[in-house]
Amino acid sequence: MRSVLQRFQQPLILLVLILALAVHHSNKNYTSPPMPDGYAKYAYALKTWGVFGIPASTTEKPEPGVGRAPLYPVFLAGMLAISPTHSEMVESWIDGEKGFSQDAGIVPYVQMGLMSIVGIVVFAIARLYGSNLFFAYLCSFAVLARLMGMAYHFRLSEVLAFPLFALTSYFLVLWYKQRPNLWYLVFAGLCLGLLALTRVVHLYFLPFVVLALVLIPPAGGRLPWKKIGAAVGVFVLMFAISVGPWMLRNASQHANAEIGDSGTDSVYVLRILYNTMTFEEAMAGTIFWLPDFGDNLAKKLFPEASKRFDFNERESFRRQRARYKNELSATLEEGESLQSAVKREFVSSVLTNPGGHLLAMVPLTVRGFRHIWLYLPFAFIALWYMRRDKQLLTITGASMMTILTYVLHVGATHFRGRYGYPMLVGVAPLAALGMTHLYTLGALKWRARKTT
Repeated sequence: MRSVLQRFQQPLILLVLILALAVHHSNKNYTSPPMPDGYAKYAYALKTWGVFGIPASTTEKPEPGVGRAPLYPVFLAGMLAISPTHSEMVESWIDGEKGFSQDAGIVPYVQMGLMSIVGIVVFAIARLYGSNLFFAYLCSFAVLARLMGMAYHFRLSEVLAFPLFALTSYFLVLWYKQRPNLWYLVFAGLCLGLLALTRVVHLYFLPFVVLALVLIPPAGGRLPWKKIGAAVGVFVLMFAISVGPWMLRNASQHANAEIGDSGTDSVYVLRILYNTMTFEEAMAGTIFWLPDFGDNLAKKLFPEASKRFDFNERESFRRQRARYKNELSATLEEGESLQSAVKREFVSSVLTNPGGHLLAMVPLTVRGFRHIWLYLPFAFIALWYMRRDKQLLTITGASMMTILTYVLHVGATHFRGRYGYPMLVGVAPLAALGMTHLYTLGALKWRARKTT
């Protein structure tokens, strides 16, 4: 019995930490229970008619469409099938009833179970990097403490996206840190494909991960070109197997080979507006998006320049978004969609005002890092130690998903807080390793002082 407990000690401790967080969040009194949104409408149509579309009511079968990325609606459709209370809530909401029960049934608990995968992956990567047990547990617990509340309270695609992101990262870490094994890339390609079916933006990660596989060698040294070709081929094939059927469905039924075609216009419009900020506004935004105290401090230091960052202000970036979209809709050419017009305007804003685009990256970096800044000093300590072992290039490959998340969002979106959460998968394990180095250094100095 004792040997069994010793063997499973690490996963048991991790399980206890996960359960403790789940119990905490399930007993927490939230002032505003989450309401269903567009995802729930797609899910209801899938469950009721087997159609991917948006129903006007619970009795009207919708026309099939492209719409949002499909995987989270499929997950919710499964939840509607097995959770009667959640199904009743969604039906009442779709029909516009008032005062209906907002009991989501088992959905929050299933979502917390899925989100726990992120904590397990953070722990596993930290141990692969060489972190001691305590700091691996600590960083895993800290990450889950951030994410469990989101999993319990919200019906967002991130509930599937974060675990899939973590798993993709984990298999890439195994490829770079362990002996190269094509099975790692089989699962990495599959998970990245499913991730793209959850949030379309990850479709753009594919070429950059492939480039990393070609250019960055694993820890054991550069592979022969034949093996590199096989690695890339396996990875791309599994990705294509994941996303191909849905893209072919959209191409054949709707002449649109994209995974999804909704939601990105609002993101691009906000970034177009952020690209118009002045230098003083960039300074104000950098302070405004600091955690906790930043907004109040920015209002004191830059009362005028901080106004557009405050949602309550009439001329805030967020409130300007609706007006901008309405104005752009009025100028659409015949047959042109709002989506394509917004993308065109975004590209134009970057090309005609590259300085403004670069300037906006400074406050947006602060905004995107607001959930990881506590980990960063320790992560940089780990990287500092890795330079001696010439591991920096290997870690660059292993952390490719985190690097791409930052580059994508700081370069093309408004980098709102939750967009930065996936970076915890890359940063937190490094932070655990950095803490381990500091602890080891302190222990060595203490022992040396004790012996003298």
